[in-house]
Amino acid sequence: MKIAIVNQHFHIGGVETFLLSLIGQFKRMGHDVHVFLLDPDGANALLPDLRALGATVEPFHELRRGGPAPTRRFDVVMFTNTDTFLAVLRGLSRGDFEADRVIAGAYQTRMYCLDRGPLNLHNRLVRASFAQMPVPNVIFANDACRDEHRRLTPGMADAPIIPLIVDGERFPRRAPRDPGGPLRLVSIGRLDHFKTYNVTMLDVVRRLRDLGHDVSWDVYGTGMLQARMASRITELQLESHVRLLGNVDYRRIPEVLAGAFAFVGSGLSMMEAAACGVPSVPAIEYADLPQTFGFPHEIEGISFFEPSLALPRQDIGDRLIELLQATPEAYEAIGDAGRAKMSLFFPASVARQYIESFTAASTARPALGAVRHAIFRASAAAHRDGVVALKRLGLRKH
Repeated sequence: MKIAIVNQHFHIGGVETFLLSLIGQFKRMGHDVHVFLLDPDGANALLPDLRALGATVEPFHELRRGGPAPTRRFDVVMFTNTDTFLAVLRGLSRGDFEADRVIAGAYQTRMYCLDRGPLNLHNRLVRASFAQMPVPNVIFANDACRDEHRRLTPGMADAPIIPLIVDGERFPRRAPRDPGGPLRLVSIGRLDHFKTYNVTMLDVVRRLRDLGHDVSWDVYGTGMLQARMASRITELQLESHVRLLGNVDYRRIPEVLAGAFAFVGSGLSMMEAAACGVPSVPAIEYADLPQTFGFPHEIEGISFFEPSLALPRQDIGDRLIELLQATPEAYEAIGDAGRAKMSLFFPASVARQYIESFTAASTARPALGAVRHAIFRASAAAHRDGVVALKRLGLRKH
């Protein structure tokens, strides 16, 4: 099978590390994989790992048909976010390339169904176009994400769910932690707007320290919340206890987690930490408070961070206090239970499900004309520029 995957970039992030594992499995199964990037320049730190797998990597604009070059054809083209969705639709409508089947990867809770008001024309265009996607061609990573997108069309309830990959070989069970070791909390991931725990966790650290627990917090990642976090760290006088450490080499993650007391976060990095046997607290995305649904092994199913889950919300600080008070045996048992839960996400099974879903997908797809695509790009750019301007004026915090 000739598979094209269109992604924004290949920085270090949850979607990108997932795709890296998935592509590796596709190659082992004998499939031909091409990766096209909307943003091919800059710090695409995972590109060496991607190329080492034997995948062909190109800028997306090179698919644009020009001159006598033959039209490129793929069995499957899969996109991963709103920008790549509209770019793929426009390229197919324009005849830049051909694909038998077009697949949506839905890896973030509200990716294609976000509604932030009537002036955001780009969101409206995405919602309208996505509602026309054939249901079998939309792959969700969990049921909570699928439930959010059911707001677009009830038929989305029948879309396939295939879990993310957690590589049990790449992330082996760590050695038991020294009970007298430092109480170091760790988070890894982009500091995106929906990962609100990056801000609310600062109050948790302050609370735990005020209760006499000598905890610290190492935060790996960069993004739009970084300045706000730095300001709040100063307000709470946590400069000596919270470190914003920037991006971390993906290959160093087991090393970073080796001495961690606990992990707090959302997305693939939380699942990888749990696979390492680190007691991990899934933070609820978009939450205004530091909240969780519990440790992964306590949550039924494969959704952990989505705000739509019909489960009681718990305070992250309260759960960390329980962990701080646990015996060494009880502490390690939580780590073992987390790794056992993550075995549901190991690679070979996930890749097989993807190929089966590709084969069963429909050949239908939405179309996107030049005018609508131009409106999408202009509205998205205006929205981004407007948010930046408001932040500079101090009128918007996030």
